[in-house]
Amino acid sequence: MHNKTTGQQIAALRRKAKLSQEALADQLGVSRQAVSKWESDSALPTTENLAELSRLFQVSADQLLRPQDEVSGEENTSHPSPKISFLSPKWCRFWKIALHTATGCALVFLVGWNVWQQQQLTLLSQKLQALPGSQIVYLPSSDSGILDLQLRLEQATADGQLLFTVNCTLENWNEGDQARLVLQKEGQSVYSGEFLPVLGSFSDQFSMPVQDGYTLYLQLQNPQGESHMLTLANMDNQVRPYRLGLSLANSSINPIALHTDGRLTGEILVQIEPGYSEEYPYSLCTAPVSGEVILFADKTQLAQFPVECPAEDFEPDTVYQEDGEVQEAWVTQMNYPVPFEVKLPQDASSLTVLARITDTNGRVWEEEAVLWQKTNA
Repeated sequence: MHNKTTGQQIAALRRKAKLSQEALADQLGVSRQAVSKWESDSALPTTENLAELSRLFQVSADQLLRPQDEVSGEENTSHPSPKISFLSPKWCRFWKIALHTATGCALVFLVGWNVWQQQQLTLLSQKLQALPGSQIVYLPSSDSGILDLQLRLEQATADGQLLFTVNCTLENWNEGDQARLVLQKEGQSVYSGEFLPVLGSFSDQFSMPVQDGYTLYLQLQNPQGESHMLTLANMDNQVRPYRLGLSLANSSINPIALHTDGRLTGEILVQIEPGYSEEYPYSLCTAPVSGEVILFADKTQLAQFPVECPAEDFEPDTVYQEDGEVQEAWVTQMNYPVPFEVKLPQDASSLTVLARITDTNGRVWEEEAVLWQKTNA
């Protein structure tokens, strides 16, 4: 009899509880990708997630990790075996020796397994750092017509474009069916690929800008010309690792002040959020490397100041827990203060600041804000 894997057991219990992968992920506080990886046996749940799964499905952790024992542990009444006493002194000595041997083997296995896992994580991290522009994301689709979806980022270019390859397996299809990719933003189609024949699976490429608000669809069409759309992915999560967050704020320590001699002094806070991927142990995809702040009186440039924002500032710190576990503390935002002092022209009505940041992928990000505006007396 075929034995279930841990992933198959989790999937079976989830379906029995009438939960989607997204609903289960919400209850556990994890991503849909994590649940998908568990069910495909690409990864195992952590100890905490395993405990939550056991509580949610009302089963023991053993039943999740070793589901085949449910079959072997059932009582076989069709062929009763003769009763044998295993409590004699001879058998007691045997069980004692077997227990000590099994304990020792288990400890050796756990130590070896831990070392192997650390080596694999190190190798994976090295590969990702060697190829910072490429990542693979497995996405479970909410549509019943899609069995499996693989979305691969092939290239992130300096002109702000991302090139993706899409591979998906269709649940229901007929001979002669065709499909194409459709990319929409706010309900409007911005890209439609060519119709390609469907033979149980579909594969194609598309490009999109590094912007939020895009959704990817698959348009399936039969030989009679009838078609319908299947939702493949919300692209915000795929764009996020390659988008730099930039905002401006006034400093509370050194607020903006207009002096009687016409000088305007103060401090600007340039707030930067890096782009990183949570799919891997460490993959910082986008960080600033240089920047500048430019001040304008109305439309006339008054001054320019550099912004020191090295990418090293955004590398995660290693945190060692009391139980020996190693974690990474992500830097989600850095504030860079830029003090300034400018002489305002007498007829100036406003002071505007423009922050311009260049990232590790060669893209330039800008943010503009009004620092001061003349009020009518």
